[in-house]
Amino acid sequence: PGARPSPRRYSQVAANPSASAPGRQRVLPSSGPVAVLHTHMLALLQLFATYAPRCGPRPALRPRSCASLAAEAGALDAELLAYWSAHGAAWQAPLRKLDVRAAWSCGELDGVLPSGRASRVAGGERLLTLARALELFESDELQVRRRFRSMTAEDMAPRWSRVVDDRAALQASGRWEEVVVESDAARRFARARLEGSVEEADASPALSRAVVTVLSPALKAAARQRDKADGGLELSLARLMSDAGVDPAERWLTAKLLAEIDAEIDSLPAARPAPPSSTFAAGEAERDVGQAASMGAFGVAAALAVLLLQMLARSGGGGGGAPGGAPGGGGGLSPQSRCGSLAPRVTSSRRCIVAQRGLAARGKVAAGGPGGGSRPAP
Repeated sequence: PGARPSPRRYSQVAANPSASAPGRQRVLPSSGPVAVLHTHMLALLQLFATYAPRCGPRPALRPRSCASLAAEAGALDAELLAYWSAHGAAWQAPLRKLDVRAAWSCGELDGVLPSGRASRVAGGERLLTLARALELFESDELQVRRRFRSMTAEDMAPRWSRVVDDRAALQASGRWEEVVVESDAARRFARARLEGSVEEADASPALSRAVVTVLSPALKAAARQRDKADGGLELSLARLMSDAGVDPAERWLTAKLLAEIDAEIDSLPAARPAPPSSTFAAGEAERDVGQAASMGAFGVAAALAVLLLQMLARSGGGGGGAPGGAPGGGGGLSPQSRCGSLAPRVTSSRRCIVAQRGLAARGKVAAGGPGGGSRPAP
């Protein structure tokens, strides 16, 4: 037993079956491919019959592992369902605000004016603050994509699994109790700071509480300013982390779930700028540009016309002279004034003096009459 039989023996038995079973007559083909195939089949069957009992059946590890995984999944689902049935309502308002924050952070609200309408010019610029976006969303004047609001326990299950794994790692390291106590004190301190109130005794030192008591009015004013700046989002999340949990361990789960959602918001890809909402808006913009160009051309033409009229008025006013005076052509003007009118044309003072003398002589001749005599002075 245990010795490996020789294949030659099987071939001999197949070739001479009467040797192995003298009382049984078997008819087998003596040659040809059928005989060879029959020989090999018998050899394989004998090998399987020899070695199969030695291997033995494998232990049923897979059914046991599947059963344990099913039990763990059932316990996980039961814990999640119990948590969500107790605190799911407290999550709804913060999740609505987180939807707006996600859309605002990734750029889906870029190009929206503070009035809630889309801008035709600055389509890819951030024109809204987070507080204004939350205000418009709460008044149903702004629509954002649904990511977190109306979340159910099934939607929260992947995040819950990661949080439970982190809790198991802390429990295995022996730091679970310490982390839970410290994180709970930090959350209560953060909520008191956001509300501008005095912290609890185990959340901060006595000196800090004394300072907060003295500066309470100023701290409350600062808290209202912060609440107005972010639309009340941070205060809403702080209250959720303090209220959604009957003990520090459960409140730690709430804080970790919020951290998972914050990480998802930070990892959102940037949204592409939205195309123009309608062709009517594009047509209006093109018409405005055309009107501006035509008005500019009209203004330039009007300025040129006014300039031309001014030049014509100046050139026509300086060429005319008033007739009058004696036939000699003096016009009744004194020689000095006529010399003054000729002064721009005369380049030498000597010529001006000669012109004055000539004009004076002409004036005497004209006064004497045709006879050429002069009248005596009265």
